[in-house]
Amino acid sequence: MRLRVGHGDKSRKGSVDEQIVPLLQQINSRPNMFTTSSCAGRIQVLGVTASREKGDKHWLFTSHEGATGDDIRGAMARAPDECIEVWFHCESPILHVCCRRVRDAARLLRAARLIGLKYGGIQAINTQRARVMLELTGNMRIAVPLMLGRGVAGANGEGRPGRVVLVDEGELDVLGVYATRRLIEARECFMRLVAHL
Repeated sequence: MRLRVGHGDKSRKGSVDEQIVPLLQQINSRPNMFTTSSCAGRIQVLGVTASREKGDKHWLFTSHEGATGDDIRGAMARAPDECIEVWFHCESPILHVCCRRVRDAARLLRAARLIGLKYGGIQAINTQRARVMLELTGNMRIAVPLMLGRGVAGANGEGRPGRVVLVDEGELDVLGVYATRRLIEARECFMRLVAHL
């Protein structure tokens, strides 16, 4: 089943990221391959609860465009008391492509390596349905702990009351600018794949 650009999907956001639509259209126009999921890369601030379960995270800020220091500060201020950690993440784009043949997957993987997408590879092969699932992603990742919540053990092993901010206020502006620039660079690298299809 082809991922239909402009229609809802099963992601938390519920739609395809506009920033990589040209790449998705190019891949989906090929007779032997189609996309099944994608993300244009994102910046997010996440609050982590004591359970550390995926569903128990608080999505305090998410953007596919970039972030400012004010965005980050605002997200930190919104963190509920139950968050024991608050993290800043910047993630590279990711793409899952289903190919009809191993030969098609190998060609796409070679093109990805040629433009600098060093991570990813063949994830699964289903010979009965003639499908080869490929994951492509970049190597750009930023993860910065921003804040520790109430009751987190300090250096002396005792829980600290209140919250401990781990990044200086002014550095949040620098972090936002840096992560935004890296996100744009990672996406531009990904989009070069269009020329190699």
